[in-house]
Amino acid sequence: MYFKIATLQTWEVFNLSCPVRIDLPRLNTWIRYVLSLNIGKLSLYVNHRPFELPEFPLPICNLTCSSLVSVDLRSCFDIQIPDSVVCFPHLKSLDLNVIFPNNLAVLHRLLSCCPLLERLRLWCYLDDLEVLNLDISVPTLKRLDLWLQEEGYAVIRNYEIIINTPYLEYLSIHDNSLAHYVLNNLYGLRDVHIGYLTQNYGDIEPLHAIRLLELFHGIRSTDILTLHPDTLIIYDK
Repeated sequence: MYFKIATLQTWEVFNLSCPVRIDLPRLNTWIRYVLSLNIGKLSLYVNHRPFELPEFPLPICNLTCSSLVSVDLRSCFDIQIPDSVVCFPHLKSLDLNVIFPNNLAVLHRLLSCCPLLERLRLWCYLDDLEVLNLDISVPTLKRLDLWLQEEGYAVIRNYEIIINTPYLEYLSIHDNSLAHYVLNNLYGLRDVHIGYLTQNYGDIEPLHAIRLLELFHGIRSTDILTLHPDTLIIYDK
């Protein structure tokens, strides 16, 4: 398979979908070139099974383009932000597949330098972690889709997710790690979806049910609350 990238000064949208594996050097070259242009929307997908931790090394996505309005990385990348980039002043929509702990620091930096961010989708792979502190404090955010995917059983770990988003209207959480959630300033919620799941319900402990109740307590009000059926099993415990 052969692709040729034309030499242009400005592209508005770049969408690259690779349903089959390609060699990393070529892929990295394409991404590096595109991000050297003043693009507004970036969408990248490389073949990957969504419920499995991807293989290393990852393709590199060095976010050098401050003109970005939308970023959609539907596969895991080695995300980098050079020191020369202070903020992404136009970025409103962010879709990321991330691996923790690898991408945790760069994700926190990215969230702190997007003053207009309104939509955030995170699919988080937890790679053999004992402790996780994820802080999603984005004052402009209106929609949050959060997936936490862990391979293993319902072991109690020190996972804490802070969500501080006063203008949030839509919240969707799908979590099989049974993390502890701290929800702050969620006064404008209209639609909430909760999937608090595990792969082995025989390992459920009372603390998991307490964490689920604390998650519910953080939802001060909402027009619609949708619960995954398996969530009620944890509540029963």
